[in-house]
Amino acid sequence: MLVPTGQKTTVERIALYYAIQQMLTEDYAFMREKNATMWKEVFIEDIGVVEGMQAGRMAPSYDGGNFLQSWTIQHIIFINGWRGV
Repeated sequence: MLVPTGQKTTVERIALYYAIQQMLTEDYAFMREKNATMWKEVFIEDIGVVEGMQAGRMAPSYDGGNFLQSWTIQHIIFINGWRGV
């Protein structure tokens, strides 16, 4: 989860959940650490994206973040279908 803490700062909070209680025992400590290390490598890729978004939001021309300039019927059908409406 990304938590903005200022115009130029963000904290990324990561929580790893395990479906099987046994995975939380000492027998699996090594695998949990290995799993966390692999995920951290993936999340490092987010840093450049987040920094770019923060820079863009501080630009004079930033208008609040419109996803699309205009909605077409295809967009509306897609969104409504996706929401199950």
